[in-house]
Amino acid sequence: MKRSPGRPLSGCRLMVGCCLLIGLALGLSTALASGPDHHYVTRDDFEPDKCASIWLIKRFVDPQAVFIIHRPGAPLSHGILFDVPEAKIRRYHNRSTFEYILQTWKIDDPKLDYIGKLIHDIEINTWQEKAWPQTLKLQQDLTGLIEQAAEADDIIHQSLIYFDTLYRTLD
Repeated sequence: MKRSPGRPLSGCRLMVGCCLLIGLALGLSTALASGPDHHYVTRDDFEPDKCASIWLIKRFVDPQAVFIIHRPGAPLSHGILFDVPEAKIRRYHNRSTFEYILQTWKIDDPKLDYIGKLIHDIEINTWQEKAWPQTLKLQQDLTGLIEQAAEADDIIHQSLIYFDTLYRTLD
């Protein structure tokens, strides 16, 4: 914004300028550009279902999705809530968040169905013997990815890479 010396910015222009600067400082420029219809809001409690669901949303539901991650206890910002108790897009007693997304958006893909079964085996079949041989490897890989990442953005980025690779390798 360019202005003449001695002429103050109007309140509205000043507010917009400040908001843009704050947004850029907070790393929210991508979120602002995508619009609130593409903001998916959740908490910073990553586990395999959340990582898989982020990938599924980004690759098959909403390529413009931006994920806004809040610390536990912090108020949730406006956007599409997911994988939190008050969200519609969440884990239920008999299906994972990933499975909910597959069913709700009617995504029919055998590879995604298989990944959904693995996630179900981790999230829902918690106390029973695992039904699928690849479940434990997936769980170990994702737990390691989550533990090694320094920031939520790192977990999201690594999850996208991990599931892109997994998807490509499935027959």
